[in-house]
Amino acid sequence: MAVVALQARSAEFRALTSSLADWAAQIQPMLVLLRPTDIESAAPVVAELYRRGVVPLVDSSLHTGRSPLRNVPGTFAALADELLRPTPWTQADPADDSAAFCPVLRLESSVREVVWAKQWLAERGTRVAVRLAPQRPLAHQRVLELATALGLRATALHIILDCGYVAEHELAEWRAVRRAAVGLLGSLRPERATILASAIPVARDRLGCRAELPRRERDLWLEVRSACPQLPVEYGDHGVVAMPDGPPGPGGRTPHPYLYYTGRVSYLFLRRRATGTAPGRYAEAFHELVKDLLATDAARPAEFSWGDRELRRRYTGSSTEWIAFATSHHLSQVAHETRAA
Repeated sequence: MAVVALQARSAEFRALTSSLADWAAQIQPMLVLLRPTDIESAAPVVAELYRRGVVPLVDSSLHTGRSPLRNVPGTFAALADELLRPTPWTQADPADDSAAFCPVLRLESSVREVVWAKQWLAERGTRVAVRLAPQRPLAHQRVLELATALGLRATALHIILDCGYVAEHELAEWRAVRRAAVGLLGSLRPERATILASAIPVARDRLGCRAELPRRERDLWLEVRSACPQLPVEYGDHGVVAMPDGPPGPGGRTPHPYLYYTGRVSYLFLRRRATGTAPGRYAEAFHELVKDLLATDAARPAEFSWGDRELRRRYTGSSTEWIAFATSHHLSQVAHETRAA
């Protein structure tokens, strides 16, 4: 099963819930909490996914340093409390022994988070995931220590090797990441492992109005999987939005319409400049962008995903909706590849 890491925002939430039937059997979404408000906004989505048979990963691994979450006493516990609090949207039975979500820990997670995860594990029987960089010093030893603190064998952990942004790696750096990932998985031999990486850049400025970006994160996964044939090495990525390495800043102006459209071997990036001052200029520019997309061989048919249907039906000036459409398509593409694998 693939893992797609998504920020806890309305665009990603809409893609998840609107297109669940397209991907639910092949993907375990990982919701990344970056702000204190993400706990409240993620709760109804986690409950809806759980009600429909999907147990997402929940990651607060930026709950250190500059993250606003550092002031939240126990992020996972706060989310669990929010899920169990009676509200109009709570449709999952709080007494159910199944887990509503799987917590993702870091090697640097606080004692509070580890203790809570151990209690959650005992009560709900869920798997606990550990997210770490493959080249982290003493990674093997630290994973063993964390497993002991949780009362688990290291093999029982879901190991998520976060390889970061790999699109511009030089060959030597690429080989170093691959070698570290293969070595760590070979020594830990987990029952489940994910290679998580991204080829989506944080900045779009250098991409112009059209670019093709090779899916280097998929290439890395294929190489690690090939080198570890006896291990269940799964694919993971960050969707179609670059994951920030810290808390997001305040929102700026509306960007010019753009889209990352996922193909089998590359992302097609398209952007259209919104000109003039008319209120509908962003929607009109997005309309032109969609016509450009549909004129390419990359475009999939409308029935491929909810996002592909919406791209043909609605021309919007909202960046939230552009991201929702592209994320929905991305989830369907990754699900399709996972089925084929």
